[in-house]
Amino acid sequence: MELPVPVEPTVKPQVSLEDAIASFLAFKSRRSLDVQRKSKLVLGRLKSFMELRKKFAVPEVIFTDLVEFRARWTDSSTTQRRNQEVMKSFFAFCVKIGLHCQEPSGRTRCDSGRPA
Repeated sequence: MELPVPVEPTVKPQVSLEDAIASFLAFKSRRSLDVQRKSKLVLGRLKSFMELRKKFAVPEVIFTDLVEFRARWTDSSTTQRRNQEVMKSFFAFCVKIGLHCQEPSGRTRCDSGRPA
């Protein structure tokens, strides 16, 4: 009698940050032009920052990266708060559609779709 061959786990291909941002912006396409412009601006800055760190895929982004990215902001506190909301919305979107199992802030939603 032969032993069963273990099934190799399916590995999802990592989605690039650029593709994830494009998907998010497409998702936001029904919002006002101002919301779209601000989202594109903030996420474009995030993409450039992460490229400097040689991180090109969504799962490679970790909380400390975002802390350092945010530390570079010199806008008014209201603008920073709004930009933070764009970032939270983007990573929540990535978790929701399965591009990332965990928001960089630490909340997990991998298997069940609900926070752990």
